[in-house]
Amino acid sequence: MNWVIMFLRWSPNVGLNLKSLFCALVILTSQATSVFAYTDAQVRAVTTEKESQLAQIRDQEISQIKIVLTRRFEESRRPDILLRLAELYVERYRFYFMKENEIYQGMLKQGHKPSKVDHTFSRAELKFANQALSSILKSQVPYDKLDQVYYFMGYNAQELGNAEESARYFDNVISRYPQSQYAAESYRNLAEFAYQKRRFEEAASFYEKAARFNKIESYPRTLYKLAWAYFRIRKRAEALDTMKRAIEISTGNEK
Repeated sequence: MNWVIMFLRWSPNVGLNLKSLFCALVILTSQATSVFAYTDAQVRAVTTEKESQLAQIRDQEISQIKIVLTRRFEESRRPDILLRLAELYVERYRFYFMKENEIYQGMLKQGHKPSKVDHTFSRAELKFANQALSSILKSQVPYDKLDQVYYFMGYNAQELGNAEESARYFDNVISRYPQSQYAAESYRNLAEFAYQKRRFEEAASFYEKAARFNKIESYPRTLYKLAWAYFRIRKRAEALDTMKRAIEISTGNEK
């Protein structure tokens, strides 16, 4: 901070308020840079060689897509390119999210006491993904994967802690594309949102609709949550039957 002291000494005519403002800006700037709790070196320290190679391939593809987007091509191709870019950003989000957790656990083992995991790096990737997805919606180009776009935006908003926003995107999926492969998870996420708001009747209704998709991996989990929603609205018999069904499927004892 020596340059701050030099500024104050070399500026005798600067008013007290301006000096105070300058110092405040310096302090805020130093605080802002400290937000990034984890460094590139820390990320590299918890990254295997294989993970590093995969990350490099992903980063190269992102760079190539950005170059392609600056060139002229058929506008009908733009949504697919942007969707691929968003998928890559989400992949990078998951990578950084995992590494941030590993760094945090390592700090705890070393005797440090960080208050929480810092997800600055990973959250930034979701924002980049949302920018790409938003560009698809703004392009007005007819596109047959808009259900996937809305679902990804709902997922990203949910991961960023924007529950209300995520619910709006999931609602777009089920209202516009009820037969979509993303409808089941959209119903389930809307059910989770309603349950957290203690709107148990609404949650049960959404879980019931999600349970119609009984060939997907999350089906037993949906039944489990539906059973609890039934219990909350005093449908004890339905709750027990649904819980029994969830256990049978999960343990492979389905009749």
